Amino acid sequence: MQGFKETQQPPLLLTVPQVAKMLNIGCTKVRMLISSGALPRVHIGRSVRIPAASLRTWLKQCEQQEQPGLK
Repeated sequence: MQGFKETQQPPLLLTVPQVAKMLNIGCTKVRMLISSGALPRVHIGRSVRIPAASLRTWLKQCEQQEQPGLK
């Protein structure tokens, strides 16, 4: 994750704008992925956060679906 010094740990939970920036897509698309159930998320009160570990897992699954024969 970008912008973190070696002594700092990356955040466990990411905001929608952070995920959008990391994936180079819009916030609306991130929200669509969340609402469709494709992208894992957690609610803290009224806030929506995406676990960083779940995002990495989701991306790996997307890569495997794109490349047949890697299952």
